[in-house]
Amino acid sequence: MSGSCAGYAQHGLGGRTAPVGDDAYITDRAIETLEEDELNHRAVVNQLAHIVTTVEPPANIPLYGPWGSGKSGIGNLLKLALRDHEGIRFARLDAFKYAEEPLRRQILTTLAKEFGVMGREFESGLYSSRTETVFEFSIQKLLYALLVVLALIAAALCAPT
Repeated sequence: MSGSCAGYAQHGLGGRTAPVGDDAYITDRAIETLEEDELNHRAVVNQLAHIVTTVEPPANIPLYGPWGSGKSGIGNLLKLALRDHEGIRFARLDAFKYAEEPLRRQILTTLAKEFGVMGREFESGLYSSRTETVFEFSIQKLLYALLVVLALIAAALCAPT
């Protein structure tokens, strides 16, 4: 088949044609409201909301599924379902979006943003670290260590060459 038909076009499909127009393609956009839920994700969301509100903390509930299976949409609907529950906070981490960044930093940044914990002190702590080491010893131990060092130096200097 050559050329194109009305409403169809060839797009590298091995000679096959694909529909063209507003209804021809499915968008890759997660649903954000119950009104958009044409695949009844609401049932899964209700089950997840029940689990979240009844499981004894601490708990994590990950969503696994192939690309395009509706994980983001379910997450959006779950966030809506849980927004009025006291003591429950919702955070989403897109590990693929930040694959090139250190995961620990990304998890902390995402959680801090979702929970409103931001500021210069928090942000600077993500990119630097400080370790404080305290050594405690007595004067006797210090003098003993100093004598050992001096003895080693004297032995090295007096050793036959």
